[in-house]
Amino acid sequence: MPIEPELKFQIAEAKIGSVADMRIRGARSDIGTVRKLVSVYYDTPKQRLRRSGLTIRVRESDGEFCQTVKSSAVGGFARGEWEANVTGAHRASAT
Repeated sequence: MPIEPELKFQIAEAKIGSVADMRIRGARSDIGTVRKLVSVYYDTPKQRLRRSGLTIRVRESDGEFCQTVKSSAVGGFARGEWEANVTGAHRASAT
């Protein structure tokens, strides 16, 4: 499985337009696209998933929902990640 590097930045909302206008030499053409993402993270009341090294998230973008399960990072960089399209961010009761 190839490793996908992921960088996350926190940017003030007032600066989003200037960041979206940036172009990076050799970058993909979708760099600079601004999209609203809404993520909902799930765990049990006793945080059993986190303690087991798992994260479950449902992310909504443009009316579509994607569920992602991630395992703990190995060496701080690589981790398992599995995705599936779902119908929404429905909350189910957890035990």
